[in-house]
Amino acid sequence: MHLGRRIAFIHHSRNSESSLEIGIGVETAAEALGCELLSFDPDFDQERRRQCVGEAIASGPDLIVAAVVAPQLLPDLFAEVAERGIPWIEVGARQQWAPGLTAQVVPDESALTALLDRWMIAALGIRLGTDAPAEIAAWIAPALGEGLLARDRQRARDLAAHPNLSEVETHEIDLGNLVEDIRTSTVAALERHPGLQALWQTCEPCVATQAQALDRLGLSGEQRPLIGGFYSNRATRRLLAERRVDGLVQVDTRVQGLAAVDLAVQHWTIGAPWPGADDDPLAAYGEPLGQPWMITAANVGDDPDLLVPPGPDPVTFFQRQWQSQLGTLDTTKEF
Repeated sequence: MHLGRRIAFIHHSRNSESSLEIGIGVETAAEALGCELLSFDPDFDQERRRQCVGEAIASGPDLIVAAVVAPQLLPDLFAEVAERGIPWIEVGARQQWAPGLTAQVVPDESALTALLDRWMIAALGIRLGTDAPAEIAAWIAPALGEGLLARDRQRARDLAAHPNLSEVETHEIDLGNLVEDIRTSTVAALERHPGLQALWQTCEPCVATQAQALDRLGLSGEQRPLIGGFYSNRATRRLLAERRVDGLVQVDTRVQGLAAVDLAVQHWTIGAPWPGADDDPLAAYGEPLGQPWMITAANVGDDPDLLVPPGPDPVTFFQRQWQSQLGTLDTTKEF
Protein backbone atom coordinates (compact mmCIF):
# COMPACT_ATOMS: atom_id res chain seq x y z
CA MET A 1 0.00 0.00 0.00
CA HIS A 2 1.45 3.35 -0.99
CA LEU A 3 -0.73 6.45 -0.71
CA GLY A 4 2.26 8.79 -0.88
CA ARG A 5 0.58 11.46 1.26
CA ARG A 6 2.25 13.76 3.78
CA ILE A 7 0.90 13.75 7.34
CA ALA A 8 1.86 16.27 10.04
CA PHE A 9 1.32 15.22 13.65
CA ILE A 10 1.39 17.79 16.45
CA HIS A 11 1.94 16.28 19.89
CA HIS A 12 0.43 17.63 23.08
CA SER A 13 3.80 16.82 24.63
CA ARG A 14 6.27 13.98 24.28
CA ASN A 15 6.34 14.06 28.09
CA SER A 16 2.79 12.70 28.03
CA GLU A 17 2.59 8.96 27.38
CA SER A 18 -0.96 9.31 26.05
CA SER A 19 0.32 11.82 23.45
CA LEU A 20 3.20 9.49 22.56
CA GLU A 21 0.76 6.59 22.11
CA ILE A 22 -1.46 8.68 19.81
CA GLY A 23 1.70 9.45 17.85
CA ILE A 24 2.49 5.74 17.64
CA GLY A 25 -0.96 5.21 16.15
CA VAL A 26 -0.36 7.91 13.53
CA GLU A 27 3.14 6.57 12.80
CA THR A 28 1.87 2.99 12.46
CA ALA A 29 -0.80 4.12 10.02
CA ALA A 30 1.64 6.25 8.00
CA GLU A 31 4.08 3.35 7.73
CA ALA A 32 1.39 0.86 6.69
CA LEU A 33 -0.02 3.22 4.06
CA GLY A 34 3.22 4.52 2.60
CA CYS A 35 2.80 8.08 3.86
CA GLU A 36 5.46 10.57 4.93
CA LEU A 37 5.15 11.64 8.58
CA LEU A 38 6.39 14.88 10.15
CA SER A 39 6.13 15.30 13.94
CA PHE A 40 6.13 18.47 16.06
CA ASP A 41 6.32 18.81 19.85
CA PRO A 42 5.17 21.99 21.65
CA ASP A 43 5.70 20.31 25.07
CA PHE A 44 2.71 22.06 26.73
CA ASP A 45 4.05 25.53 25.80
CA GLN A 46 1.49 27.77 24.08
CA GLU A 47 4.03 29.89 22.19
CA ARG A 48 5.83 26.78 21.04
CA ARG A 49 2.44 25.34 20.03
CA ARG A 50 1.85 28.33 17.76
CA GLN A 51 5.28 27.79 16.22
CA CYS A 52 4.64 24.07 15.71
CA VAL A 53 1.28 24.70 14.04
CA GLY A 54 2.87 27.28 11.74
CA GLU A 55 5.66 24.84 10.82
CA ALA A 56 3.15 22.06 10.22
CA ILE A 57 1.11 24.24 7.86
CA ALA A 58 4.24 25.42 6.04
CA SER A 59 5.31 21.81 5.43
CA GLY A 60 2.46 21.47 2.93
CA PRO A 61 0.75 18.43 4.44
CA ASP A 62 -2.21 16.51 3.05
CA LEU A 63 -3.42 16.00 6.62
CA ILE A 64 -2.76 17.50 10.06
CA VAL A 65 -3.49 15.40 13.15
CA ALA A 66 -3.17 17.46 16.33
CA ALA A 67 -3.41 16.54 20.00
CA VAL A 68 -5.20 19.07 22.22
CA VAL A 69 -4.72 22.19 20.09
CA ALA A 70 -7.49 24.69 20.90
CA PRO A 71 -8.72 26.53 17.78
CA GLN A 72 -9.90 29.54 19.78
CA LEU A 73 -6.30 30.20 20.89
CA LEU A 74 -4.95 30.15 17.32
CA PRO A 75 -7.76 31.61 15.17
CA ASP A 76 -5.45 33.06 12.52
CA LEU A 77 -3.67 29.75 11.94
CA PHE A 78 -6.92 27.81 11.80
CA ALA A 79 -8.20 30.35 9.28
CA GLU A 80 -5.10 29.64 7.18
CA VAL A 81 -5.72 25.89 7.42
CA ALA A 82 -9.31 26.43 6.26
CA GLU A 83 -8.17 28.66 3.38
CA ARG A 84 -5.62 26.10 2.21
CA GLY A 85 -8.13 23.26 2.51
CA ILE A 86 -5.88 21.12 4.71
CA PRO A 87 -7.88 18.54 6.69
CA TRP A 88 -7.28 19.03 10.43
CA ILE A 89 -8.28 16.19 12.75
CA GLU A 90 -8.19 16.80 16.48
CA VAL A 91 -7.25 14.00 18.89
CA GLY A 92 -6.56 13.78 22.61
CA ALA A 93 -9.43 15.88 23.93
CA ARG A 94 -12.49 17.46 22.31
CA GLN A 95 -12.17 21.10 21.28
CA GLN A 96 -14.74 23.78 20.55
CA TRP A 97 -15.74 23.56 16.90
CA ALA A 98 -14.26 26.26 14.67
CA PRO A 99 -13.53 26.94 10.99
CA GLY A 100 -10.48 24.93 9.96
CA LEU A 101 -11.35 21.98 12.20
CA THR A 102 -12.39 19.05 9.99
CA ALA A 103 -13.10 16.22 12.43
CA GLN A 104 -12.38 15.00 15.96
CA VAL A 105 -11.42 11.51 17.11
CA VAL A 106 -11.52 11.93 20.86
CA PRO A 107 -12.60 10.00 23.96
CA ASP A 108 -16.01 10.35 25.52
CA GLU A 109 -14.81 12.43 28.46
CA SER A 110 -18.10 12.10 30.31
CA ALA A 111 -17.84 8.30 30.18
CA LEU A 112 -14.19 8.35 31.29
CA THR A 113 -14.98 10.69 34.17
CA ALA A 114 -18.04 8.72 35.26
CA LEU A 115 -15.90 5.56 35.42
CA LEU A 116 -13.18 7.31 37.42
CA ASP A 117 -15.74 8.84 39.76
CA ARG A 118 -17.51 5.52 40.35
CA TRP A 119 -14.20 3.96 41.28
CA MET A 120 -13.26 6.87 43.59
CA ILE A 121 -16.65 6.93 45.33
CA ALA A 122 -16.48 3.15 45.87
CA ALA A 123 -12.90 3.38 47.17
CA LEU A 124 -13.92 6.11 49.62
CA GLY A 125 -16.83 3.92 50.74
CA ILE A 126 -14.45 1.04 51.44
CA ARG A 127 -12.09 3.29 53.37
CA LEU A 128 -14.59 5.36 55.34
CA GLY A 129 -17.86 3.46 55.17
CA THR A 130 -20.71 3.80 52.71
CA ASP A 131 -22.12 7.35 52.60
CA ALA A 132 -19.57 8.61 55.13
CA PRO A 133 -18.67 12.29 54.62
CA ALA A 134 -15.45 12.96 52.72
CA GLU A 135 -13.61 15.98 51.34
CA ILE A 136 -12.19 15.96 47.81
CA ALA A 137 -9.83 18.34 46.00
CA ALA A 138 -9.74 18.59 42.20
CA TRP A 139 -7.04 19.77 39.80
CA ILE A 140 -8.49 21.00 36.50
CA ALA A 141 -7.27 22.38 33.15
CA PRO A 142 -10.14 24.20 31.40
CA ALA A 143 -7.71 25.95 29.03
CA LEU A 144 -7.18 22.62 27.24
CA GLY A 145 -10.63 22.74 25.71
CA GLU A 146 -14.14 21.37 25.70
CA GLY A 147 -13.11 17.82 26.59
CA LEU A 148 -11.53 18.90 29.86
CA LEU A 149 -14.57 21.04 30.66
CA ALA A 150 -16.78 17.99 30.06
CA ARG A 151 -14.78 16.16 32.74
CA ASP A 152 -15.52 18.93 35.21
CA ARG A 153 -19.23 18.96 34.39
CA GLN A 154 -19.45 15.18 34.85
CA ARG A 155 -17.57 15.34 38.15
CA ALA A 156 -20.00 17.99 39.37
CA ARG A 157 -22.96 15.75 38.44
CA ASP A 158 -21.42 12.75 40.17
CA LEU A 159 -20.69 14.68 43.35
CA ALA A 160 -24.18 16.17 43.34
CA ALA A 161 -25.55 12.62 43.42
CA HIS A 162 -23.49 11.93 46.56
CA PRO A 163 -24.14 14.80 49.00
CA ASN A 164 -21.83 13.18 51.56
CA LEU A 165 -18.89 14.16 49.32
CA SER A 166 -17.66 17.76 49.23
CA GLU A 167 -15.25 19.31 46.74
CA VAL A 168 -13.51 21.72 49.09
CA GLU A 169 -10.66 22.75 46.79
CA THR A 170 -10.58 23.28 43.00
CA HIS A 171 -7.23 24.25 41.54
CA GLU A 172 -6.67 25.36 37.94
CA ILE A 173 -3.29 23.98 36.89
CA ASP A 174 -0.56 26.35 35.71
CA LEU A 175 0.22 24.53 32.47
CA GLY A 176 3.44 26.46 31.96
CA ASN A 177 4.85 25.41 35.33
CA LEU A 178 3.41 21.95 35.96
CA VAL A 179 5.84 20.43 38.44
CA GLU A 180 6.16 23.36 40.83
CA ASP A 181 2.47 24.23 40.59
CA ILE A 182 1.31 20.70 41.44
CA ARG A 183 3.81 20.37 44.27
CA THR A 184 2.92 23.67 45.94
CA SER A 185 -0.84 23.47 45.33
CA THR A 186 -1.02 19.94 46.76
CA VAL A 187 0.79 20.96 49.94
CA ALA A 188 -1.34 24.11 50.25
CA ALA A 189 -4.59 22.16 49.79
CA LEU A 190 -3.66 19.78 52.59
CA GLU A 191 -2.66 22.64 54.86
CA ARG A 192 -6.06 24.25 54.33
CA HIS A 193 -7.97 20.96 54.49
CA PRO A 194 -6.02 18.42 56.58
CA GLY A 195 -8.95 16.01 56.36
CA LEU A 196 -8.76 15.62 52.57
CA GLN A 197 -9.54 12.05 51.56
CA ALA A 198 -9.15 12.14 47.77
CA LEU A 199 -7.26 14.06 45.07
CA TRP A 200 -8.90 14.14 41.62
CA GLN A 201 -6.25 14.88 38.98
CA THR A 202 -7.06 15.74 35.35
CA CYS A 203 -3.41 15.97 34.20
CA GLU A 204 -1.58 12.75 33.27
CA PRO A 205 2.02 13.92 33.92
CA CYS A 206 0.95 15.62 37.16
CA VAL A 207 -0.02 12.42 38.97
CA ALA A 208 3.54 11.34 39.81
CA THR A 209 4.41 14.80 41.11
CA GLN A 210 1.31 14.76 43.30
CA ALA A 211 2.27 11.36 44.74
CA GLN A 212 5.76 12.67 45.49
CA ALA A 213 4.25 15.66 47.31
CA LEU A 214 2.31 13.28 49.57
CA ASP A 215 5.50 11.27 50.13
CA ARG A 216 7.33 14.41 51.27
CA LEU A 217 4.54 15.13 53.72
CA GLY A 218 5.03 11.66 55.18
CA LEU A 219 1.44 10.61 54.49
CA SER A 220 0.66 6.91 54.34
CA GLY A 221 -2.17 4.48 55.00
CA GLU A 222 -5.54 6.05 55.68
CA GLN A 223 -3.87 9.39 56.41
CA ARG A 224 -2.84 9.57 52.75
CA PRO A 225 -5.52 10.86 50.35
CA LEU A 226 -6.50 8.62 47.47
CA ILE A 227 -5.12 9.80 44.12
CA GLY A 228 -7.28 9.21 41.06
CA GLY A 229 -6.70 10.57 37.59
CA PHE A 230 -6.70 10.25 33.83
CA TYR A 231 -4.28 8.02 31.90
CA SER A 232 -1.21 6.21 33.10
CA ASN A 233 2.46 6.21 32.18
CA ARG A 234 5.41 4.06 33.19
CA ALA A 235 6.06 6.11 36.33
CA THR A 236 2.46 6.12 37.53
CA ARG A 237 1.96 2.42 36.79
CA ARG A 238 4.94 1.77 39.07
CA LEU A 239 3.33 4.02 41.68
CA LEU A 240 0.07 2.09 41.33
CA ALA A 241 1.91 -1.16 42.01
CA GLU A 242 3.48 0.46 45.09
CA ARG A 243 0.05 1.79 46.18
CA ARG A 244 1.30 5.37 46.14
CA VAL A 245 -1.29 6.16 43.44
CA ASP A 246 -4.68 4.49 43.66
CA GLY A 247 -6.64 4.50 40.39
CA LEU A 248 -6.28 5.80 36.84
CA VAL A 249 -8.85 5.66 34.07
CA GLN A 250 -7.26 4.57 30.80
CA VAL A 251 -8.00 4.25 27.09
CA ASP A 252 -5.82 2.87 24.31
CA THR A 253 -4.89 6.23 22.80
CA ARG A 254 -3.25 4.58 19.77
CA VAL A 255 -6.81 4.13 18.50
CA GLN A 256 -7.22 7.88 18.06
CA GLY A 257 -4.14 8.21 15.85
CA LEU A 258 -5.06 5.18 13.75
CA ALA A 259 -8.68 6.25 13.31
CA ALA A 260 -7.73 9.85 12.49
CA VAL A 261 -5.60 8.67 9.58
CA ASP A 262 -8.29 6.19 8.55
CA LEU A 263 -10.86 8.99 8.25
CA ALA A 264 -8.52 10.70 5.79
CA VAL A 265 -7.91 7.43 3.92
CA GLN A 266 -11.65 6.91 3.48
CA HIS A 267 -12.01 10.47 2.23
CA TRP A 268 -9.07 10.27 -0.16
CA THR A 269 -9.88 6.87 -1.64
CA ILE A 270 -13.67 6.57 -1.78
CA GLY A 271 -14.75 10.16 -1.18
CA ALA A 272 -16.31 9.39 2.20
CA PRO A 273 -17.67 12.52 3.89
CA TRP A 274 -16.00 13.79 7.02
CA PRO A 275 -17.86 13.13 10.30
CA GLY A 276 -20.08 15.90 11.61
CA ALA A 277 -19.32 18.04 14.62
CA ASP A 278 -21.41 15.86 16.93
CA ASP A 279 -20.48 12.48 15.44
CA ASP A 280 -18.43 9.83 17.22
CA PRO A 281 -16.22 8.32 14.49
CA LEU A 282 -15.11 5.42 16.69
CA ALA A 283 -18.70 4.21 17.12
CA ALA A 284 -19.00 3.71 13.35
CA TYR A 285 -16.46 0.86 13.33
CA GLY A 286 -18.75 -1.53 15.18
CA GLU A 287 -15.91 -2.66 17.45
CA PRO A 288 -15.18 -1.70 21.08
CA LEU A 289 -12.23 0.49 20.10
CA GLY A 290 -10.99 3.00 22.64
CA GLN A 291 -13.18 1.79 25.51
CA PRO A 292 -12.12 3.00 28.99
CA TRP A 293 -11.02 0.82 31.88
CA MET A 294 -9.60 1.41 35.35
CA ILE A 295 -6.02 0.56 36.31
CA THR A 296 -5.38 -0.07 40.01
CA ALA A 297 -2.88 -2.02 42.09
CA ALA A 298 -5.05 -5.09 41.51
CA ASN A 299 -4.56 -5.21 37.73
CA VAL A 300 -1.51 -3.07 36.90
CA GLY A 301 0.72 -6.15 36.64
CA ASP A 302 4.38 -6.66 37.46
CA ASP A 303 5.90 -4.76 34.52
CA PRO A 304 5.15 -1.00 34.48
CA ASP A 305 6.49 -0.78 30.92
CA LEU A 306 3.71 -3.06 29.74
CA LEU A 307 0.19 -1.73 29.17
CA VAL A 308 -2.19 -4.37 27.81
CA PRO A 309 -5.51 -2.85 26.72
CA PRO A 310 -8.60 -5.05 26.78
CA GLY A 311 -10.53 -5.70 23.59
CA PRO A 312 -9.42 -6.09 19.97
CA ASP A 313 -5.94 -5.00 18.92
CA PRO A 314 -6.50 -1.73 17.00
CA VAL A 315 -3.35 -2.06 14.88
CA THR A 316 -4.46 -5.45 13.56
CA PHE A 317 -8.01 -4.15 13.04
CA PHE A 318 -6.98 -1.20 10.88
CA GLN A 319 -4.23 -3.01 8.99
CA ARG A 320 -6.67 -5.73 7.95
CA GLN A 321 -9.21 -3.13 6.92
CA TRP A 322 -6.69 -1.24 4.77
CA GLN A 323 -5.31 -4.42 3.23
CA SER A 324 -8.79 -5.56 2.29
CA GLN A 325 -10.00 -2.20 1.03
CA LEU A 326 -6.98 -0.66 -0.64
CA GLY A 327 -6.02 -3.79 -2.52
CA THR A 328 -9.01 -3.20 -4.81
CA LEU A 329 -8.89 0.61 -5.07
CA ASP A 330 -6.99 3.11 -7.18
CA THR A 331 -5.18 4.82 -4.31
CA THR A 332 -3.84 7.56 -6.60
CA LYS A 333 -7.31 8.92 -7.36
CA GLU A 334 -7.93 12.42 -6.03
CA PHE A 335 -11.16 13.42 -4.28
